[in-house]
Amino acid sequence: MVNSQQLQKETSAFLNKEVLAVGIFDVSLTAGKGYVAPAAAGLAAGLITKQIQKKIIKNKNNSDDEDDKEYTMGNRLLTGAIGVATGVGTQQLMKHHDAKKSGLTPIMIVAVTKNKIYLLDWKGTHNKGTGPTETLVEFNRNLVKIQNHTRALVHHTIEMKEDGNSCKIECNLGATHSNKEMNREVIALLKQN
Repeated sequence: MVNSQQLQKETSAFLNKEVLAVGIFDVSLTAGKGYVAPAAAGLAAGLITKQIQKKIIKNKNNSDDEDDKEYTMGNRLLTGAIGVATGVGTQQLMKHHDAKKSGLTPIMIVAVTKNKIYLLDWKGTHNKGTGPTETLVEFNRNLVKIQNHTRALVHHTIEMKEDGNSCKIECNLGATHSNKEMNREVIALLKQN
């Protein structure tokens, strides 16, 4: 398990600011220029879906039954669902590939100061790792829009948006989960915004 006091000292020294709370979270980022990845995922999903539709129509047209040669609404819904699932899967693969290429995992340090919220790199797991060495995103606490969601009483999701940049941080605060005390402090501060 990560030592929260040590991580807070390291993060304060790195930022040259007093850090009020720090935690280790799973993070999904979307920046203004980051919309290229979803567009590419959508294009890939569209091409795959079109190939599936052609295959279904070809199979229907090779059928002996004359009434069975049309492309039904059920087939359209099926290929549409496959396209959506493919697009979502492609987008997630691209995020993980980009993070690995940069030497990062989707696990990051979230540090809260008096005026800012920082997402910093973390090389490791929820139990151990090294960081911070780089500021990935920062939000102004006075301008950021924050939405909190809780599922099953222990899974917390916080969405932050400011000037076209957005992120979603997630953690579990159950009895057996790592870093729950320090993550709880970060969540409490973000809920005050």
